[in-house]
Amino acid sequence: MFKQIVQEIYSIDHIPSFPIIHDIIIEQSRYFDSSDKYSLQILATTISYEPTLTLEFLKIANSDSFGYKGKISNIREALLILEEELVIFIILQMIP
Repeated sequence: MFKQIVQEIYSIDHIPSFPIIHDIIIEQSRYFDSSDKYSLQILATTISYEPTLTLEFLKIANSDSFGYKGKISNIREALLILEEELVIFIILQMIP
């Protein structure tokens, strides 16, 4: 029974999002400045509540396109690697 539940969980290909989180992320992205540690931390924390968006940022930041030698393992690191305009673009593309 447990294995069946685990298989069902792994077969989920879409995790629904919470619309209120979307509104907050969009609002915070307006004031996002990667050189400002406070705004970076606020946006990273809020995005971490949105698993689909977090996964997308991690996939993009870990892609070969950015040439980062290490492994980006959290959303804050991903936001630091990506340019501000790209962060905002990704947010607007991912959030309905």
